[in-house]
Formats: sequence, structure tokens, C-alpha cells
Amino acid sequence: MVKIVAVVIGQVNKGGYKWGERSVINVCKCGKSFKSFKSSKRKYCCKSCASKYQKRSSYWLGKKMPVSMRNNLSKAHKKMWDEGKMDNRKKLLGDLNPSKRPEVRKKLSISNSGEKHWNWQGGITKRTYPKIFFTKLRDLIKERDNYICQECGYKGIKGDNKLITHHIDWNKKNSELNNLITLCRSCHAFEHNGKKK
Repeated sequence: MVKIVAVVIGQVNKGGYKWGERSVINVCKCGKSFKSFKSSKRKYCCKSCASKYQKRSSYWLGKKMPVSMRNNLSKAHKKMWDEGKMDNRKKLLGDLNPSKRPEVRKKLSISNSGEKHWNWQGGITKRTYPKIFFTKLRDLIKERDNYICQECGYKGIKGDNKLITHHIDWNKKNSELNNLITLCRSCHAFEHNGKKK
């Protein structure tokens, strides 16, 4: 049983959050007191108390199941498992999985592409970079700059996702070598947003 110890009116906690018009201090079965709103149905101070003191609906809770019944259930489950009724995953393992076959993957790809895709937005795209920028240019610029941020001097390695190729004039279509430099993520964010991470 939860006891209401006190009613707190408009108290402000450390974070400045006001407990609304009314909150109550309850006492858990373990003896600890905790705060909650009066309208809340919270009965326990923590999850461990809830799992310890909550009533279970299971018939067998606190009772010992007879050995014969346990054996019969075990045999029934094993039989269903062996027949494949318990686990459909057996049908989907490895080469048996239909979505792994190339012809099925092709059909899935076609059925979810373009206007049929759930997130289709009318053919618009935010990518205005030339194709060569993603295939060769980014890695070429990072290699040219020895994987070092040209602003703060952060030293990265090949394949480091903390380094970004930046357009100096901010024109994404101008991908000339003298317009591109290597920046770390922090300097790149500062360059665009004025915020240093």
C-alpha cells in the first residue's frame, strides 16, 4: 500500500522545474520516500521494487510445477521445434532466405524505387555536387593535404571520417583543386555555422 506522506505545493527542484500545482511524497514498500504527481499512478520508488512487490498474474508464480508436467511441456516444445512449428527462422537461414536470392532482391529494389518508395518527394535532391567529387576528388584532396586539417592542424589517417573536403568559395559546383581544402569536422562546422565543437 502506498502512503501519501505530504502534499507539496509549487516546489521548485534543482533544475528549476516546477512540480505543478500539486505533487505528493509517497512511501514505497521498501521504506524509501519518493516524489510524484498526485495524478500519477506510480506506486514504487524504482524498477527493482516494482518487480519485487508487483502482483504477478501467472498461476505458477510461487508454486512448483510437477515434474511430469514439466517433462510433458518440454517434449511438446521439442517436438514442435523439430517439426519447424516453433521457429520460422530455420526457413530463413542462409541460402533458404528468399530475400538473399538475386532475382528476389532485384524485384524488391524495383518495387521500392522512385515514386513507389515511401519517402519519395517528387524527384528533388539536395545533392548538387558533381559526380567526380564523390568518386575521386575528396580522397585526392585529403591525400594532397596529407590528411591534416588546414585550419587547426588535426592529423587524421586514410579513411578517417573526421576529415572533410571543404569548398573555399562555398560553391558546390566549383570543384577545382585550388578551391578545395581539407578540414576536420569541428573546423568545418565553425566555417559554416560559426560554432566550434
